[in-house]
Parts: sequence; C-alpha cells; structure tokens
Amino acid sequence: MISATISTANSSWAEFGLKPSASVAPDTFQSYSGFAHLENGSWMITTYGTAGLNCSALPGQPYVPSAVLQEFGWTPSPNCPGSSS
Repeated sequence: MISATISTANSSWAEFGLKPSASVAPDTFQSYSGFAHLENGSWMITTYGTAGLNCSALPGQPYVPSAVLQEFGWTPSPNCPGSSS
C-alpha cells in the first residue's frame, strides 16, 4: 500500500510510505518512507529509507526542511540546514 501526505508546514513537501498490503506477509517485505518535493509541477523524491529519515537529500535534490521533518515525527539532526535541535 502506498500513502502520501502533503505537509501543512510547507505544502511543497510530502511524506510518502510504502508498506505491505494485508495479503502480503510482513516478513517478506520491508516497509519504507521518504519525502518528495514539488518542483515545476512534478513531485521529486528527495530522500527515502527504511528507518531514520533525516534531512539528507539525494544528489541534486533539496534538503527536507526541519519543520517538515518535525511535522511527521522525525527528529532533525543538528547537521540539517535550519535545524534548531
């Protein structure tokens, strides 16, 4: 199953997730999440992983803002641009 939620802190950012459907055994699929940024009318994935998402970006992509990370329950690293942690 795929889910996506647009940030209320900054509507050009969204968190997405992928997890197994009820018909797939949980131990056969590793769920993951990530962030996407709206650029020129298209959503571009900036970071993704199975745990510990942070502000780091894929090459050529912007960093996830600390306010967006915090909105979705992630703790920004002190090394994230604009982090107050």
